[in-house]
This record gives sequence, structure tokens and C-alpha cells, in this order.
Amino acid sequence: MKHIVLSEKNWKEVLKESVRLLRRGGVVVYPTETSYGIGVDSTKSGAVAKIFRIKGREEGKPLSVLMASKVMAKQYAFFSQDAERLWNAFLPGALTLRVSPKIGAKFPCARADGTVGIRVSSHPFARALVRMYGKPITATSANLANEPSLYDPKKIIAVFEKRHARPDLLIDAGLLPKRSASTVVDCIGKSVRLLRKGPITATQIKKALK
Repeated sequence: MKHIVLSEKNWKEVLKESVRLLRRGGVVVYPTETSYGIGVDSTKSGAVAKIFRIKGREEGKPLSVLMASKVMAKQYAFFSQDAERLWNAFLPGALTLRVSPKIGAKFPCARADGTVGIRVSSHPFARALVRMYGKPITATSANLANEPSLYDPKKIIAVFEKRHARPDLLIDAGLLPKRSASTVVDCIGKSVRLLRKGPITATQIKKALK
């Protein structure tokens, strides 16, 4: 696993290297506003399969994805009025919206029913990475299955360096503040449902929908 410490001087070059790696089906560990995430091209089944091996995660479990903007998101998914309101209120940020992909939009990391969780990260590097890549990438946390999220690059190295399946690149943005995983909201039906508690509260969600 290649390890690059991110700085203002190498920011653009690290972005370019990360994009080249994603295009080859590679696996990148990158910083977000919650914890470190593992990113691959979320539309490539071979790349997505690598994440399950790396994390030791049961195949078939869904992975959420990062979009660069609402414009990109609407190229891939349908938005209800409620999804639109929540997006405008909280994204970029720690909110994941469960939506239905458009016909022709294939996500190997989607749920069994075809729905997928999407969001835009408020971390400048994560958002710039998706924007430069031009396609959504996976947003699962950089940890082993059923283990806590990781915020310290040193711990990420310790966890993955001895495993046969491991990420190709770690983008080290230093120790991240410990924040819980994103709030997940189901926007499929006629009413919104809170699927996972997180930084954005149920009260905030209800207020945004009024």
C-alpha cells in the first residue's frame, strides 16, 4: 500500500495520481468529514469486489457512494421532493440519501432492491477527487468489517499492511476528528424514514422537510 502525506504543495499531483489509480480499477483510502473512506469506481463490479475482500465484508452488502454535486447525482438517480429538500439543506455533509438509480445507471454496490445511498462529502479533498474523476466512488469506511471506523492513518497502515488484500494507496491527511458515520435517510417511498442515526438529527431532518 503506497502512503502519501497530503499537503498544499502536492495536492494537485495526489489528486491526479488517485484518479489514474481509480481508472485502472484501483483502491484509494481518502479522508472525509467523518472518517477515512475506501474509494473505487462504484460502477465497476470488479473494483467493488476488491473492497469486500479488503474489508472482509460479506458480499452483497450495500455500499454508499459519493457524488461530486447534485448535477452528477441527478445523472444517476431519481430525486423525490423530499430528497431534494434534504439535499439542499444538508449536502455537502454527513447525510446519505437512499434513492433509486435511473435506468441504465448500474451500481454493483447497490442494495438487493437496486436502491443506493448517495451523498456529497464536505471534505475538500474527497469532493475534489470525485469531481476530477467524473464518476461516483464508493464511500465505505476504511476499516475491517464490523470494526470501528478509523481516523488515524497509522492505525490504517497497521490494520491493512499485513493483509493479502489491501488498498493500493493511502492519502494521509493526518489525524481526523472523531465523528460518527453519516446519517442515512430513506427517500424511496411517500414518507422519509431514518435508517441510521448520525451527525444530522431526526429533528433537523423533520425541520428541513416542513
